[in-house]
Amino acid sequence: MRKVGSTLITNVEAKLILQAADRRNKEIDEKMELGHEQKVTLDYLRNFAKVSKSDMEDAKKKLSELGVLKEHQIIMLLNLLPKTKEDVEIIFQKERTTLTKDQIEKILEITKKV
Repeated sequence: MRKVGSTLITNVEAKLILQAADRRNKEIDEKMELGHEQKVTLDYLRNFAKVSKSDMEDAKKKLSELGVLKEHQIIMLLNLLPKTKEDVEIIFQKERTTLTKDQIEKILEITKKV
């Protein structure tokens, strides 16, 4: 197996991809299942990724419009959905990006609506 490429995706997008793969496998052969790691991941995502795809895409667009966040930071924020200023600060502790109080408030406005 070789790596063809990679793309950063949110937990919601990962859940949708795994659900589609599971359905496709069932259509091909009723006994065909996802691999162990895929099943465990899908179970986890079913429990924790409960946001709709459209809400996630809207939030992703709004976060990118802030102009200070990199793609991996946006994905991290959408996967964790911080609720407080401290949550955002913890997420960005090891990042080189320094956020102002105003930027943190805008991030929280967006993530709280999701």
